[in-house]
Amino acid sequence: MTYECKFCKKSFTNESTLVAHLCEPKRRWNNRKDANVQLALRCYQHFFRISSTTMKNERNYEDFMESKYYTAFVKFANYVMGVYIASVEHYIEWLLKNRERVDRWSSDEVYEKYIKEFSHKESVSSATERTILSIQKWAEEINADWTKFFEEVSLPRAIHMIRSGKISPWVIYNSKGGINLLEKLSAEQMTMIEDYISPQPWSKRFQDSPDDVKFVMDVTKAAGL
Repeated sequence: MTYECKFCKKSFTNESTLVAHLCEPKRRWNNRKDANVQLALRCYQHFFRISSTTMKNERNYEDFMESKYYTAFVKFANYVMGVYIASVEHYIEWLLKNRERVDRWSSDEVYEKYIKEFSHKESVSSATERTILSIQKWAEEINADWTKFFEEVSLPRAIHMIRSGKISPWVIYNSKGGINLLEKLSAEQMTMIEDYISPQPWSKRFQDSPDDVKFVMDVTKAAGL
């Protein structure tokens, strides 16, 4: 009597060997409920809704685990979980519009390009929420008081967080802590973030949106930032 793996069709003489056996299809099936894999599935489904003109039915998990895109989408999901993105669906749409290859979706370079465009269009509430969540995550990582972020964050880390969209110009320019942080930067360091916090366009937006500016100032003041 033999025992066959229903995923890869390999046969075994002992049932215990079959149980211990872990082929790639079986591993993907076993991981189907993991948070990153579930996110990868949703991204894969959204990708096909937009890009396929012939798809009649929603792609399911079996389709996904057998897809050549499986690894790339799981990698993308892991990346997304490490970077707070207000709308993953919007980001995927932007990636497709800009014809970025799927294997580059997890690239910091690509995401930073998106942030340059998106930050000017994002709502003030979304930008503020993303910033506070990013600061709280920083505090958890180093066991610090998140309200002391602008005082204690290292300048290289702050620059990276600004370039990756984790810290919005809404909060940088409308909080005492944010202004103090900018004053610590050298001319070279300011050049590194200039495209991400462009003073002139943001100054105009603040002038045109006094209620939004007040909202951010109230939130940052209440938070102790």
